[in-house]
Amino acid sequence: MVFRNTDGIDDGVNLSGVAIVYIGDLPHATSAEVHEKGSEGAIYISDDTTPEQREILNELTIGAIGGVLMKKVIGTKYVKVDIEEGIDILHVKIPSGEMKMCLTKSNDGNPVRIENSTLPFLTNIKAAHASFWYWFDYDRRYDYKNRCATWAYFVM
Repeated sequence: MVFRNTDGIDDGVNLSGVAIVYIGDLPHATSAEVHEKGSEGAIYISDDTTPEQREILNELTIGAIGGVLMKKVIGTKYVKVDIEEGIDILHVKIPSGEMKMCLTKSNDGNPVRIENSTLPFLTNIKAAHASFWYWFDYDRRYDYKNRCATWAYFVM
């Protein structure tokens, strides 16, 4: 999951512009299993954050966002997060991984939308295709090609 904070203040600290990348695997077939068992993974936060932002993000990323899906956070790092976004494409790079995805379009050329999400903080959810994503860190390695993905807004 890639989160880009475009607007947000927590405890008087502006979090706009902060990027957060969650990398892990959800090896479960149903949303009930995902919520019950979660996953394990790592969190990467853009390294251009201030000490005040980091203090809030250390709690927010693991407790609020990470706690929903990650039952075990194996590490958190502040790294360079490069995000290139076009109208229907997203390309994310961190030192230990990279992902590229594009929106899935219907026959009329509009994005395919997803309804009834199990994650209440996501809105305007659209189907996407991840042509690749790989990650290697913490003695783990994922290398995926041609996977389903989602593109959404989040509100917390």
